[in-house]
Amino acid sequence: MQPGNDIAAYSNRVLDAVRIYAEQETQLLIANPRGHKADRANMQLKYQHYTNLYKSLKRGADREERRSLLYLRKETRKLKATLNPTIAGKILYSGIIDIARSFIGGRYALYKWHHKTLQNDQQELIRTHNLNSLQDTLKKAGFYMSMEGPLQKMIDLNLPEFHLRYNDPLHCKKTDFTLHVKKIPGSDIYYLEKFEAMARPTLQSVLSNDNSFVRQSFSLLEKMNVTAGEAANLVNGRSVCKEIGGKDTWISLDLTTKDQQQNYVYKTHTFDLEKALGKLPIKQLQNPGQRGSLLEGLKTGSSREVTMTIKGQSVKYTLEAAPNIKAIHIFDSSNRLQDIGAIIGDSRNRAKQKLTGMACNQENGIIDMSKPKKGQSI
Repeated sequence: MQPGNDIAAYSNRVLDAVRIYAEQETQLLIANPRGHKADRANMQLKYQHYTNLYKSLKRGADREERRSLLYLRKETRKLKATLNPTIAGKILYSGIIDIARSFIGGRYALYKWHHKTLQNDQQELIRTHNLNSLQDTLKKAGFYMSMEGPLQKMIDLNLPEFHLRYNDPLHCKKTDFTLHVKKIPGSDIYYLEKFEAMARPTLQSVLSNDNSFVRQSFSLLEKMNVTAGEAANLVNGRSVCKEIGGKDTWISLDLTTKDQQQNYVYKTHTFDLEKALGKLPIKQLQNPGQRGSLLEGLKTGSSREVTMTIKGQSVKYTLEAAPNIKAIHIFDSSNRLQDIGAIIGDSRNRAKQKLTGMACNQENGIIDMSKPKKGQSI
């Protein structure tokens, strides 16, 4: 049977053994894309394994297995020459000379078929890894809409880098995203490098030719990872709470200042969300699970619906955190901003002043992401 015949590949013990080892090598390559090829210890292990395979399987080998043994012997000798470099070995196994020797020996097609078979196995494993890894990364970053189809097509093109458009009308309906994917240099492994979030222009701004929409780039390599939902809230003028320097810090975009990468720098705000919420008659605060969900949602900059007990009646409101003015914004069912004093009563006027004061006693801090402060985790 000729190389490439499915029956030969199916019944060939030598080829099966080599393919199993190639699969394990691929897993190692995925785990360490840049250091795998230069790992002498792994190369030595491969040489020992191929040597043992050749000795063990040459007894009783059938015709197709003997053909695969020829490929195995060639690879073993090539590994030995690499592990013990000599001038003669470098010449014999240099690209052109190696191919010429294979042609002269009448084994070029045999070697090429085996190499191509292993290469196809490796590429399929890497493609599957890239697709699954990128989808997992996107999901963890808050991109919940499936991108499997577009990702698969772009991965199959084998480009050094590519980008995809993304929008989520359910979770981020006012924001458009661009996802940037790159290969790790010297490998076929892709990773999500960064994403851009852009506040979607309103109809009025489009009609008036107003192009002053907010766009911001968010790197997944930064210490402070921002999710898609948080990014959407930031470019749409809201604040989010992130852990910086070991403590919760509220941040928003300073639309008057950009860093060297043309990203807006971050303003920081001090705001005790739990204390502010505790002054409101919110039913969800009495339930530990609902309390945690409410706090988590508001910290991402999102709105959350709550039920308040007003004069013995249950009334639904929507809350938003506004740390820049040290306030909790309360909206009714018609999305009208409510006066906190009117909700909690005039006797709580002092609380009203604390929650709705429009002037801050101290200036908001500004973070330049291109130049993090010493000791500050960004």
